[in-house]
Amino acid sequence: MSPYKAGDWRSIKLFGNHFAVLLYVDPHYVVVIYATSTYRSQYPCIEVLPGTADGRRLGLQLPTYFYPQNCVALSLAKIDQHKLQSCPLQLYMRLRELCQGQLAKLENLRGADLDQVLLTGATNQNRSAR
Repeated sequence: MSPYKAGDWRSIKLFGNHFAVLLYVDPHYVVVIYATSTYRSQYPCIEVLPGTADGRRLGLQLPTYFYPQNCVALSLAKIDQHKLQSCPLQLYMRLRELCQGQLAKLENLRGADLDQVLLTGATNQNRSAR
């Protein structure tokens, strides 16, 4: 049985260490949306503040932003095996909705497409948006 579950809040290794919500779990990879403390007004995002119920549940100390560009497929090796917390259900659903387009592409990866995305840690579209 996999230690990973959609809705988990975990530490990941991608361009350094980040925290992320697992949006989709496959036996070979996961799709996550990782958090950042950088606000970018030109992109749509979901903001979670430390003093809110969601912020307290996730243990946030700074305002945290989730962008659709930060929705990526990762190999299981990049995900910390220790679950930090479960993402609040309503926040999880909002994050899935924010990433709907990316999720549609990433949930059905197979073969060479999967290998390429896992090799880079993100789609070319995502990498150009950082």
